[in-house]
Amino acid sequence: MAGHPPAAVREKLVSWGVSDYRSIFSRAVGLNVLFAQPPAFEAVSEEFLRNYHRYADALHRAFLASQPHRALTAGNFRFELYASGEYSRLLEAKWAAE
Repeated sequence: MAGHPPAAVREKLVSWGVSDYRSIFSRAVGLNVLFAQPPAFEAVSEEFLRNYHRYADALHRAFLASQPHRALTAGNFRFELYASGEYSRLLEAKWAAE
Protein backbone atom coordinates (compact mmCIF):
# COMPACT_ATOMS: atom_id res chain seq x y z
CA MET A 1 0.00 0.00 0.00
CA ALA A 2 1.05 3.63 0.22
CA GLY A 3 3.13 2.79 3.26
CA HIS A 4 5.44 1.16 0.75
CA PRO A 5 6.31 3.71 -1.94
CA PRO A 6 7.97 2.62 -5.18
CA ALA A 7 11.63 1.78 -4.62
CA ALA A 8 12.94 4.77 -6.61
CA VAL A 9 10.77 7.15 -4.55
CA ARG A 10 11.81 5.55 -1.26
CA GLU A 11 15.50 5.62 -2.20
CA LYS A 12 15.43 9.28 -3.19
CA LEU A 13 13.59 10.33 -0.02
CA VAL A 14 16.01 8.35 2.14
CA SER A 15 18.99 9.86 0.28
CA TRP A 16 17.61 13.31 1.14
CA GLY A 17 17.55 12.33 4.81
CA VAL A 18 13.78 11.87 5.07
CA SER A 19 13.37 9.40 7.91
CA ASP A 20 9.57 9.09 7.75
CA TYR A 21 9.30 8.56 3.99
CA ARG A 22 6.17 6.41 4.40
CA SER A 23 4.20 9.33 5.87
CA ILE A 24 5.52 11.77 3.27
CA PHE A 25 4.51 9.44 0.45
CA SER A 26 1.07 8.56 1.86
CA ARG A 27 0.33 12.26 2.44
CA ALA A 28 1.34 13.03 -1.13
CA VAL A 29 -1.08 10.35 -2.33
CA GLY A 30 -3.82 11.83 -0.13
CA LEU A 31 -3.24 15.38 -1.35
CA ASN A 32 -3.22 14.16 -4.95
CA VAL A 33 -6.71 12.73 -4.40
CA LEU A 34 -7.93 16.28 -3.71
CA PHE A 35 -5.62 18.32 -5.92
CA ALA A 36 -4.60 17.02 -9.34
CA GLN A 37 -2.70 20.30 -9.78
CA PRO A 38 -1.35 22.57 -7.06
CA PRO A 39 -4.20 24.80 -5.89
CA ALA A 40 -4.14 28.57 -6.06
CA PHE A 41 -3.04 30.06 -2.76
CA GLU A 42 -6.47 31.63 -2.29
CA ALA A 43 -8.18 28.26 -2.74
CA VAL A 44 -6.98 26.85 0.59
CA SER A 45 -7.64 28.19 4.04
CA GLU A 46 -5.07 29.09 6.66
CA GLU A 47 -6.44 26.20 8.73
CA PHE A 48 -5.73 23.80 5.88
CA LEU A 49 -2.20 25.12 5.40
CA ARG A 50 -1.39 24.89 9.11
CA ASN A 51 -2.81 21.38 9.47
CA TYR A 52 -2.42 19.97 5.96
CA HIS A 53 -0.87 16.80 7.38
CA ARG A 54 -4.09 15.89 9.19
CA TYR A 55 -6.15 16.45 6.06
CA ALA A 56 -3.64 14.58 3.91
CA ASP A 57 -3.67 11.63 6.32
CA ALA A 58 -7.50 11.55 6.25
CA LEU A 59 -7.56 11.81 2.46
CA HIS A 60 -5.08 8.95 2.21
CA ARG A 61 -7.24 6.76 4.48
CA ALA A 62 -10.30 7.60 2.37
CA PHE A 63 -8.41 6.76 -0.82
CA LEU A 64 -7.35 3.38 0.54
CA ALA A 65 -10.90 2.62 1.70
CA SER A 66 -12.24 3.42 -1.77
CA GLN A 67 -9.59 1.29 -3.50
CA PRO A 68 -9.33 -1.90 -1.38
CA HIS A 69 -8.33 -4.06 -4.34
CA ARG A 70 -5.70 -1.71 -5.76
CA ALA A 71 -2.07 -2.25 -4.81
CA LEU A 72 0.12 0.84 -4.88
CA THR A 73 3.17 -0.14 -6.90
CA ALA A 74 5.76 1.63 -9.01
CA GLY A 75 3.61 0.85 -12.05
CA ASN A 76 0.78 2.97 -10.64
CA PHE A 77 2.91 6.12 -10.56
CA ARG A 78 4.26 8.14 -13.45
CA PHE A 79 6.36 10.72 -11.70
CA GLU A 80 9.85 11.49 -10.51
CA LEU A 81 10.94 13.30 -7.38
CA TYR A 82 13.32 16.21 -7.67
CA ALA A 83 14.92 18.52 -5.16
CA SER A 84 14.44 22.15 -6.17
CA GLY A 85 18.07 22.58 -7.28
CA GLU A 86 18.00 19.30 -9.17
CA TYR A 87 14.84 20.34 -11.01
CA SER A 88 16.30 23.76 -11.82
CA ARG A 89 19.34 22.09 -13.42
CA LEU A 90 17.06 19.85 -15.51
CA LEU A 91 15.10 22.86 -16.73
CA GLU A 92 18.28 24.78 -17.56
CA ALA A 93 19.59 21.82 -19.57
CA LYS A 94 16.29 21.51 -21.43
CA TRP A 95 16.18 25.23 -22.23
CA ALA A 96 19.81 25.20 -23.39
CA ALA A 97 19.02 22.33 -25.77
CA GLU A 98 16.09 24.19 -27.38
